[in-house]
Amino acid sequence: MSIATRFVRLWKADLHGVMESIEDKGLLLKQCLREMQDELESKEAALNTLVKKKEKAKQEQESLQQENSTVEKDLEAAVSMDKDDISRFLIKKRLLLCRHLQELAGYIQRLEQDIMNGQEAVAVRKSQYE
Repeated sequence: MSIATRFVRLWKADLHGVMESIEDKGLLLKQCLREMQDELESKEAALNTLVKKKEKAKQEQESLQQENSTVEKDLEAAVSMDKDDISRFLIKKRLLLCRHLQELAGYIQRLEQDIMNGQEAVAVRKSQYE
């Protein structure tokens, strides 16, 4: 080991020793607690955002289901009146609505999973904070 390396190592050790003697353990603990509380609040805010997105998606899903039932009734009426043009249009519309409903159901399911994971993470962090 060269003299320069030993000198640098000794200097670092002295510097760390000085810093540790200067630091106030109580202040460091309070700062860590503030940071942890800020992190908890940001996680809870993100969780609330996910819940609001899920509620909005559920409302959209209900609206699309109502529209789908209306289109289905109109389709039955068009078929019974032998209106082929209208029937084709309504079939296409119904297929698009069904596809959109399936995608929306998957999105809602992913949001529910993210919400559950977020709630677990917040619960763990709260217990650590306390």
